[in-house]
Amino acid sequence: MVVEEGSHQLYDGTQIEAGKTNVRSAKVVRYKSKFDKAPIVFSQITTQEQYKPYTTRMRTVTNRYFRVYVKAEERLRTSETEEVSWVAWSVTKDKSAPW
Repeated sequence: MVVEEGSHQLYDGTQIEAGKTNVRSAKVVRYKSKFDKAPIVFSQITTQEQYKPYTTRMRTVTNRYFRVYVKAEERLRTSETEEVSWVAWSVTKDKSAPW
């Protein structure tokens, strides 16, 4: 998925915001615009400072911010700052969907 950094609105009203931030272990990321409800957030590490297997985890996703964590493999510690790219996608109910 490729989304240009910034806030965007699709033709159907879906709100999308994309950005990047530097994270060492944990960080609160605030959206530039407010979502009506907590969006779905995707994140991915987009740098590799060392040859350690890191991944991202998120908690406390709200309509104003989310917390992102950089986690290392079980026996390793997070010791480098990595760039994390993210996309927040508003949740809209499609009235034509059967569910």
